Amino acid sequence: MLTCGDAGGVLGTAAAAHVRRKPLVERRPDSRRYHLLRPRAYFERFAGLVRRTDPRRGVVLMGLRHVGKTVLLHHVIAHLLDGEGARKFVEVTVEGAEDDGAARRIAFAIGNSPLVKTMLAAADANRGRLVMAVGKAGEAAERERLRLWIGDEQCAEGGRLRDGYSEERATEHLQGGEVRLRADVGVGSGRATVRTCDLTHSCVDVNAGYRS
Repeated sequence: MLTCGDAGGVLGTAAAAHVRRKPLVERRPDSRRYHLLRPRAYFERFAGLVRRTDPRRGVVLMGLRHVGKTVLLHHVIAHLLDGEGARKFVEVTVEGAEDDGAARRIAFAIGNSPLVKTMLAAADANRGRLVMAVGKAGEAAERERLRLWIGDEQCAEGGRLRDGYSEERATEHLQGGEVRLRADVGVGSGRATVRTCDLTHSCVDVNAGYRS
């Protein structure tokens, strides 16, 4: 099972270079088209570093803007997911935390939660599991200000079901191969983004079938 929160693990190493990210800008390519782009020349070298689980360190990916760092990460993570039985690439963004560190810990709590991962695998728009994951992070969060999104669909306002929420639209987003979850916990200006995957029967079978 690939999890961006595993220290020194596959996605943990890849995500360490890109945990925090600035807001999207209009000229940024649509991530749904990244798979159509040619892999970068240094793809194999970087992918080899990411696959290593023995060193307890992160791989820092540096370079000028518009040289393809995000495309490279997308291709590497997609390549790793293909070999582990996962079907969805998931981006979790947390805003409004006490600081960036708190936001990152909440995001990891969401991304690492087996209940959230299986919810994603089933394309089940279950906002209760997202609320649970925020709470179990142990970081400050204001329930009366808590807001949640599945894709572009806001499903919770003040910790409750938002008026006008469309479960059909949220479910449609979860049925895709790339999923975005977002939470605003309403206590500060901390922000972080982490990446993970869903948890499928195939993922369990693959990881139960060998020991490393």
